[in-house]
Amino acid sequence: MCGLAGFFRLGQQSPTLATIKKLWLAQSGRGKDAAGLAYIDSERTTRYLKDKGSVEQLVDRVSKETWTGLLASKMAAFHTRQRTQGHESDPLNNHPIISQGWMVTHNGMISNDDDLWEKLGKDRPGAVDSSAINLVLSQ
Repeated sequence: MCGLAGFFRLGQQSPTLATIKKLWLAQSGRGKDAAGLAYIDSERTTRYLKDKGSVEQLVDRVSKETWTGLLASKMAAFHTRQRTQGHESDPLNNHPIISQGWMVTHNGMISNDDDLWEKLGKDRPGAVDSSAINLVLSQ
């Protein structure tokens, strides 16, 4: 299954960049198909980065601007994906899943996702089962 990690900071002290990278890279054994991160910046804008491939490949491509924003953030989430359904070449299938006004990361499998999309009559943004979480939260 996938790997999830993150932080929520209550005080002024931020984790170091080395700690953040270790936290994310520690999830690598939980999924090699894709990786992503999300955080809220100082202007309360949600920022994210995700791509197919392993976290080891993605961590080296993260821009200095993204690392700086992440270090200033009060919260962040990190994900590594092991494909369940939906190919990782389609960014809509990689975490964080962004749709229906929500951004979600998930570890596990949702077996009734097709039924939920059909019953609620919404356009499905990708094939990944995790998108059903956003759908249900938006109701």
